[in-house]
Amino acid sequence: MKHSKARRATLVFLFTLTALVPCVSWGQSEASLKEQHDALIATARDESADYASAVEEAREAGMSSSWLLEADIVRALSTGDVEGILGLLPRLDAVGDDFRYGVGREFISAQQLSGFADTLRCVVAYREEDMERFERFAVESFRKAPGFNQAFGIGNLLSQYRHQQAREEAMADFRIPMDMVLANVEGESKTLAEWVGDDKALLLDFWASWCGPCIRLMPSLREKSAALSEQGIFVAGVNTDESEQLEKATKVREQRQMESVPWLLDRNGGDLSMMLMIDSIPRMVLVDPEGRVLYNGHPSDPKLGDALAKLDVSLPEEH
Repeated sequence: MKHSKARRATLVFLFTLTALVPCVSWGQSEASLKEQHDALIATARDESADYASAVEEAREAGMSSSWLLEADIVRALSTGDVEGILGLLPRLDAVGDDFRYGVGREFISAQQLSGFADTLRCVVAYREEDMERFERFAVESFRKAPGFNQAFGIGNLLSQYRHQQAREEAMADFRIPMDMVLANVEGESKTLAEWVGDDKALLLDFWASWCGPCIRLMPSLREKSAALSEQGIFVAGVNTDESEQLEKATKVREQRQMESVPWLLDRNGGDLSMMLMIDSIPRMVLVDPEGRVLYNGHPSDPKLGDALAKLDVSLPEEH
């Protein structure tokens, strides 16, 4: 009877010990697991290291999923794996109480980790064009984790979005004066109405010789011009250089083999640009014959295709 009681007491003791030390596996102490975790974090920061093998060893040692999450965050941030970072959101939502916070670690507090998750939600919402969620999470992200908010450029995205809103509101009832005269590089001057003629709309690509992204998009502009001109859209490049405009526009046209595209010059290097509130290039603007602005944005934005589709016009496939 005494042996039975002693045995039961021993079993209770062992059960209690196991419950109190959930991180201990195969005889490894929590202290040694912490050392292994710190080593895993160091491996995660080293892009050339065999991170996958280190993670597998950590799992076999019984490392907490929350500790592994920290390592995966560090790895994704260190390698710039944006999709990998966004893929961590479900795990961030289910993070355990044993996540390691503190000075010198990736996250100093649970609030900062929550702010990091809100930052990722901002990115997802922005991609999905859910601007109501984007603005809500942007505020939470800045409040909880201003460093990550800044690192991911959330403030800039929010500023751009609000500026775009203001521009769209201003453009809603705006009409470009179609009697405005623009010259081409050959010296021919016409009003915008004369340039568009009987076509459905005018698609203007604003660029400058100093703008690298503009130059890289020249082949795409050439393809758009060829495909859209057959569908009733007058496509033209509009140079916005403020000095030596004609010389620079002509040089780029010859170098980039853009002779097939009408090459216009914005008056005084920016009269039309200012009228359209263009503060960055490359920029494409779609205008109907009455001067209504149907699209004002980046040449690669899918919204350009949407605006053209309303005119029964389709963009060429990108190569």
